[in-house]
Amino acid sequence: MKVWRGTEFYGELPINERVLAVAESNDLAGQRKAADGRWVSATWTCE
Repeated sequence: MKVWRGTEFYGELPINERVLAVAESNDLAGQRKAADGRWVSATWTCE
């Protein structure tokens, strides 16, 4: 998955992660797959 905000490219996430929101602070909120296959909440920080 490629992560964009407007015309700015943030990076690419593996298939087992998904972004649901990008904050004004450039933090990302989403989900990642746990070892048991469930989707769990996750956050990432873009630098």
